[in-house]
Amino acid sequence: ASLPMEVAECCLEALKLTKTAIDKGNPNALSDGGVAALMAFAGLQGAIFNVQINLGSIKDQQFVQIMQEKKQNVLRAGKALRDEILAIVEAKLD
Repeated sequence: ASLPMEVAECCLEALKLTKTAIDKGNPNALSDGGVAALMAFAGLQGAIFNVQINLGSIKDQQFVQIMQEKKQNVLRAGKALRDEILAIVEAKLD
């Protein structure tokens, strides 16, 4: 579960970089930024699925609890950032 959690965290960082690119980057690449956000979130969600399936076979309940909390935090942050980025992209494209 640790490795896919690292992947999820990297995808969250990619979302943060996407937000920066949309805020400060070339306006002509705005749609590319939106697609980047969707792809980064897809990677994050996929990694979270792997965390979930791996946790089912782990006996150390303390570790499982820690990873469950981490999973929820990363997923919540990723969803919020994805939604924020997509709202910005959609508003600027209109």
